[in-house]
Amino acid sequence: MNSIHVIKYIELRYADPICTLSLNSDSIIFGTMLGRSCYFNISSNKYVILSEGNDENITGSFYSLDEPSQFYLSIGDYAVNIYKSDKENGSELLERINNYETEGEHTQYCDNCYTILYDKFLLRIFLILPSNDNKVEINSCDYIVKNINNNESDSGKIDMSNYAVPFDYNGRNFIWIDFKDEGERILNIFNFEEKKIVFTQKIEKDFGHISHLRYLSNGKFFLVREYNICEIRDENWKLEKYFVHIGNEVLACDYYFEDENLFIATLDIDAGINVYNLKEDKEENEFNMFELDDIRQEEKDQQFFSMGYPYFLRFNKEYYTISTDYGCYIIKRK
Repeated sequence: MNSIHVIKYIELRYADPICTLSLNSDSIIFGTMLGRSCYFNISSNKYVILSEGNDENITGSFYSLDEPSQFYLSIGDYAVNIYKSDKENGSELLERINNYETEGEHTQYCDNCYTILYDKFLLRIFLILPSNDNKVEINSCDYIVKNINNNESDSGKIDMSNYAVPFDYNGRNFIWIDFKDEGERILNIFNFEEKKIVFTQKIEKDFGHISHLRYLSNGKFFLVREYNICEIRDENWKLEKYFVHIGNEVLACDYYFEDENLFIATLDIDAGINVYNLKEDKEENEFNMFELDDIRQEEKDQQFFSMGYPYFLRFNKEYYTISTDYGCYIIKRK
């Protein structure tokens, strides 16, 4: 019998997909498009609905790097909740941090605010979006970075156009790609300590579509292009490693380091999960969700990834957690 097995399946409300998902050594947290947030402790099998709904979607979730028993949930662009996890009781709300003085101020900015949470830092970028009345390209946006723990903020301007795709933020640097005329693309890295763009890279047309781009914690990049081509590039964009995902189009990816070795997991549209081991320079197909005996046939018949939602994969050396059209799976690894 395959030692990989499902520990918990959490069913979602219809048409309320997960839009943020986090995993640590013993629990998961997630939030949905309609503002529902949930916590599950793996060892105690304790499942808690933190909120049934909010006025906005849950834009971020993160386990504190300084206090592992704490985690953060950002609600739209207007608030962040700080929780303390508890193995027996689930969790406790410690504090709610509001980002606006008044609802009127929130209403003024929320439609054009891009929000991303990393640990105790909440980044808000105030985009000037093109409209039928205004199609002029904008090349500068205001931003605010808030330290949730001490409620201190820093602000400035970022040279980011209104034709841009944000990819990642690691508390210090923010990565995005600007789309220019004639299909030209420029990758940018903005450093918030220096308050300037510290790296740019032109992406040639024949490089193909980039679906995922992550900033690795060692300063390097991991990306997926042309649907299943996976690459690790150094801080100067030089290619270091290259592998092709075994399977179909990659929908989600994640990574972790252990003993200075890098492990990367990729999830494809056919529910296959592969893991790449950098030290061994080897990729293996760990399992396919359709082949797991403890996933009900009814769930398999619905398919897992057919609605076109954003999907999430998180993993460590013990567990996977995967969001699908209808639910969230916590799966024990080998």
